[in-house]
Amino acid sequence: MVLRVVMRRNPVEQDLLRDHLDACLVTLYELGSYQLYLTSAPASSAGLLLTESARVPSLNDVQSQILQTLELEWATVLSMESRTSSAELLHKLCPHVLWQVYRETLVGLEAEQFKLTQAVRDLVVAYYPRLSFSANVEEQFASMQDAVRRGSKGGTAGITNLSTVGIKALYSKLLDGPDQATSVKLQDSDWEGTTVRGLKQKLFQPETFTGRVLPVITNFGYTYTFATKHIDFNSPV
Repeated sequence: MVLRVVMRRNPVEQDLLRDHLDACLVTLYELGSYQLYLTSAPASSAGLLLTESARVPSLNDVQSQILQTLELEWATVLSMESRTSSAELLHKLCPHVLWQVYRETLVGLEAEQFKLTQAVRDLVVAYYPRLSFSANVEEQFASMQDAVRRGSKGGTAGITNLSTVGIKALYSKLLDGPDQATSVKLQDSDWEGTTVRGLKQKLFQPETFTGRVLPVITNFGYTYTFATKHIDFNSPV
């Protein structure tokens, strides 16, 4: 059998076709990576939060399959971690199994015997709330970036201004709309009273402190909270 080439593209069209093919393959790989993340633990547990879906006719079957897959994966991880050689290999190739979001989610499911209970829903929604999805976060960040560019010189802003525009972006983009969370409305009782307003400003200035905390900390040689909170700062040094 002989392959006969009857037509060949010119070099420019050939290079353009190769570039388009490379771009298509890269896009497919990226979409596959997103799918792999969303269908793997612990992100796949977010599917347990659905109560109804027009796109999934048999939601209970899908959630049962998710639970079975998570149970099998967790059993595999525990089996590999029971041996030193396989544990080192697992942690080297799959370091995400040591992350808190991974282990706490699967430990919580194990405690409920991998059944969809209210405790499981509360645990999963703590890690995968609706408002923290990437699209909402990116939209809020874009709003903050636009506000900083329009309202400051050189595109820079202090932490106070960033907090302000962040709260404003949160209220305008993610709250009080259709199918969105309800914002918190401050009342008069939420503000500080005359007692707080009467405090002297030097209480917030560390250079005005005349106590014995620093000598005690220096004498004991450590500054972390757990140790220093057990020291009697009023005792003589």
